[in-house]
Amino acid sequence: MNQLLDIVNRKLPPTPWEEGDCIPWSDPAFSERMLKEHLRQDHDAASRRTEKIDEQVAWIHGDLLAGQPTKVLELTCGPGLYTSRLARLGHECVGIDYAPAAIRYAQDNARKDGLACTYRLDDVRQAAYGQGFGLVMMIFGQFNVFRRSDARAILAKAHAALASGGRRCSSRRRSPRSRQRAGRAQLGTRMNPGCSPIGPTCGSRRTSGMPRHRRAPNGS
Repeated sequence: MNQLLDIVNRKLPPTPWEEGDCIPWSDPAFSERMLKEHLRQDHDAASRRTEKIDEQVAWIHGDLLAGQPTKVLELTCGPGLYTSRLARLGHECVGIDYAPAAIRYAQDNARKDGLACTYRLDDVRQAAYGQGFGLVMMIFGQFNVFRRSDARAILAKAHAALASGGRRCSSRRRSPRSRQRAGRAQLGTRMNPGCSPIGPTCGSRRTSGMPRHRRAPNGS
């Protein structure tokens, strides 16, 4: 009966982007189930498969960062599948996520393998990012899950966390229809960090310049 009354008395029209998560990422039991999906190799629904991650990490390290080790921050890092690989290439990495199982997995792997990675259980909307990063990355379309005001605030904090000349990298997940039209979802580079917070971009800490894009490995 209460459920029926809730439906009858619901607010019309509903307020878009009300506070709260439609998916309980921070719930321990749910995050355990999601971790299993992150690690599966028969789909790309939670994280990309190993060969795609390897290809994109090689692009980030070799193309975006010119093979030069730097300090890397990954927002919504999940189980650390990108940062652990970047650490093996000589980068010092920090990852932030608020899925407890994913962070525990990342921490355990970093400790076991002696990687220069620090993982923090925190919400990227409220977390302090620190400073001095040569790269801030937020991939797999995570910008798309935030309302625009939160996305802009995250982008501003990411920009402030960069060292002079540092880069930021983000990607978006496209719908199946748009992937068919475009052929693939991409990472790209863009020089102006003040542009739209939602899109496949990597940019430098410079505050002027027209957008410029480079294609990266297939992220669909």
